Amino acid sequence: MRTDIIAHEDSEVIVIPAKILREMLNSDHELNMNLMIGLFEQLYDQFLEFCSLSAS
Repeated sequence: MRTDIIAHEDSEVIVIPAKILREMLNSDHELNMNLMIGLFEQLYDQFLEFCSLSAS
């Protein structure tokens, strides 16, 4: 399936089949934790930005 990605700066895009990614995350708990921490940080930053915009 083709995916269109719009980047705000020069970027490298790596496409990994979901099955392989799932296997990697299930077998490497440190990788899984690092991914979860990164996703949480992004979500938290977006939430703080949303709250600061809605407060004004």
